[in-house]
Amino acid sequence: MDPHQAESTAQEQEDVWNQMEFEEKDDGRLRARLVALGHAAGVPGVDCQDSFAPVINNVTWRLLLILHLCQTNNHDIDQIDIKTAFLCGDLDEPMYMKPPAGHSVPPNTILELNKAIHGLAIASRQWCNKWTHHLMNNCGFKQSWTEPCLFWRVRSNQEKVCSVVHVDDCLSVGTRLGIDNAIADISNEARGGFKIKRLGNKFQSHLRCDIKTVKQGLVLCQPKLIETIRENFEVARRHHTTPMAPKTVLQKPLEGDTLLSSQDQTKCRSTVGKLLCLVKMSRPDIANVCNGIVNAQSCPN
Repeated sequence: MDPHQAESTAQEQEDVWNQMEFEEKDDGRLRARLVALGHAAGVPGVDCQDSFAPVINNVTWRLLLILHLCQTNNHDIDQIDIKTAFLCGDLDEPMYMKPPAGHSVPPNTILELNKAIHGLAIASRQWCNKWTHHLMNNCGFKQSWTEPCLFWRVRSNQEKVCSVVHVDDCLSVGTRLGIDNAIADISNEARGGFKIKRLGNKFQSHLRCDIKTVKQGLVLCQPKLIETIRENFEVARRHHTTPMAPKTVLQKPLEGDTLLSSQDQTKCRSTVGKLLCLVKMSRPDIANVCNGIVNAQSCPN
């Protein structure tokens, strides 16, 4: 059998092709994407394990915010968004797909992918590798050993910058000259750079967290996430001085207790995950109650 035909037959059996998906952005616009049905692609346990995307550690992110507040060192801040980041990754092995609907091609034709597309299990990993290679080899950045998403470059006292990446959002802190030159190098397509959208230094939101500047420093809040949790459980807004009564112990259900349905248990665990996100980013005051919920969530009642 022809290798292309064999690959086509295997992918068809595993339902690894493509489909169009529409995503609604925060401003109400719809974005269409060609997405590969890559959940069953590759050999399980061999080439689909390293499917990570670059994700910044919360502690490092907060340290950069503190560095931004050090006005005595003349530090500035800037944000950029990498356009179609997951489409920038290079493929290390041949991959094929059916022609998208609406394209006129000869019958029984399959297409070989030149770049990664959304939906492939390895798309996030390939994007991470491409980003790291560009910053270190083309832009002269150095990578932190303990925080792989943190890069820095120092050319002089007037040109120094630290940059972190979270999936496809890049945050840079440093001198204005260092930031401007770094963004110029990152977006230099002649040297393998990326298409970017520069968001500026207003810094009102990052990682789905609203950031407000006050006299005492910065205030972090996540009103949209809180509203989502409230709507999921149809809970009215309540105000409490403490999130849980002191010395409260949550117990796991005993034999014979009425349990939630499987669907409600999934909904409960999803909400716990959102609460943990709140604890990590903006609400450390509810860490105690979330810890109690996590310990009892293996079989919520």
